[in-house]
Amino acid sequence: MINIKRNEIPIDVFEEIIAFGEGYKTEFKEILPDPILTAKSICAFSNTKGGKIFIGITNNGSPVGIKNRKGEIEKLEESLKFMVPAPDISLSAITYNDKEIIIVDVKEGKYKPYFLTSENKLKAYIRVGDINLPATKKDLKRYIKSEDILFESVNPLKKDEKIVSALFDQKGKLSISQIRELLNFSERRIKKILNKLAKFG
Repeated sequence: MINIKRNEIPIDVFEEIIAFGEGYKTEFKEILPDPILTAKSICAFSNTKGGKIFIGITNNGSPVGIKNRKGEIEKLEESLKFMVPAPDISLSAITYNDKEIIIVDVKEGKYKPYFLTSENKLKAYIRVGDINLPATKKDLKRYIKSEDILFESVNPLKKDEKIVSALFDQKGKLSISQIRELLNFSERRIKKILNKLAKFG
């Protein structure tokens, strides 16, 4: 289970965040929704500039607190299973008016683009204002870091190849059957990708 640390956000700063409402880097959830919807938010924040999901705050900014800490963390962990590569997140909690609020801090991704895997499809999302939108190829090029673009000019990996490469970065060692299970790629497709990656070390 993901560890939670205590957050030292000053009360006045926290109240300012609530007053400002949801936006480009902030999302409120009274409880976490369906894991796919949670994964969309994490994916969008990872592909743009990062952001925070506050659990225990209604959409209109009322802090109601969480009722089941363990249940919310389990739902969060379930949502992470739908993401490739794994996002960089941390959890913290604050107490406001005797109510506990959990904060999911999603870092801007180091391995963009990040994808949501659902119904045997891969889809990327970006954050636009206070909503998560499917990313176009143009969007992804715009949000990928400049060093990634430089890398691609020297080492032109396709989307599928970047995904498999990122999986190896995270897990170190993977079999073809494990990659098939994670990404639902055919064995032939995986072997082709592995041959390409081997050429680049």
